[in-house]
Amino acid sequence: MWNGDLPQAKQILATGFTVNAALVGVDGAAVQGAPGVADWVALLRKALGEPVFTVEVGPIIDGNPALRPLAPPRPVRRRNARRNCRPG
Repeated sequence: MWNGDLPQAKQILATGFTVNAALVGVDGAAVQGAPGVADWVALLRKALGEPVFTVEVGPIIDGNPALRPLAPPRPVRRRNARRNCRPG
């Protein structure tokens, strides 16, 4: 779902699912159900430039793996870079 397969939300989220988080620009309690979560993820993906997420596994401690989602870093846009250049 996080990689853009938004219809998958209906298959993986429970009916009545509610996001309980402090969200910037969105009331977290207003993000409810598969359609609400899919809309929220679409909004995030658009704002982040359509990132592709992967999962990193490890370390495994006492049989419990630590998982974390990873997205590639976004390129840094430098504004007015030429303005600071001085000839020879």
